[in-house]
Amino acid sequence: MALRAMNARSLSRAIGQVRRMSTEKPSKVLVSLAGPDRVGVVKDFSSALHKSHGNVEESRMAQLGGEFAMISLVTVRPSELADLRSELKGIFSDFSLAMRETTESQPTRMKEYVLEVDGPDSIGIVAQITQALSKKGGSIKSLDTETVPAPFAGFDLFRMKAIIDIEPEHLEELQEAVEGVGDKFGLDIASLVESPTKK
Repeated sequence: MALRAMNARSLSRAIGQVRRMSTEKPSKVLVSLAGPDRVGVVKDFSSALHKSHGNVEESRMAQLGGEFAMISLVTVRPSELADLRSELKGIFSDFSLAMRETTESQPTRMKEYVLEVDGPDSIGIVAQITQALSKKGGSIKSLDTETVPAPFAGFDLFRMKAIIDIEPEHLEELQEAVEGVGDKFGLDIASLVESPTKK
């Protein structure tokens, strides 16, 4: 009888836990990882997330200077968040790990535009361009840069591609601002065009 009562209590607790999990609204959590590049990083991350009944919404990954960096927006139930954090810390003990819950962004009148820059590499290009964007109300959603050898020119070639949010009425001012930076550094600044993913 005692064993039967114990099993009944265990079953009741398990049912209660399943019910709580089914009604619990998942949280959106931003997870960033950075550390030595090795085989299986993404697999290990995905396995840990699956173990905590989480799901990847968006993700960006890059290998830079022998290091691997990843930033992912995941959904996970609040009751599973501590377990996920513990699991990731155990798997990626030699990585830097940061996790934070996100809030839903409010609708705005901004649109996405693509900015492309090419020209001779020089110290301060990114700082000057991002400063110009900020002053004109532009918000950077993503930014990729690279420096490649250009033996025929005698200098390294700098390339940048950014996705920017800005209100359409400020687009012309922003274009003029970044072209001013381009003139200073001898860069080719392509005309800002609306991002094809957000038309």
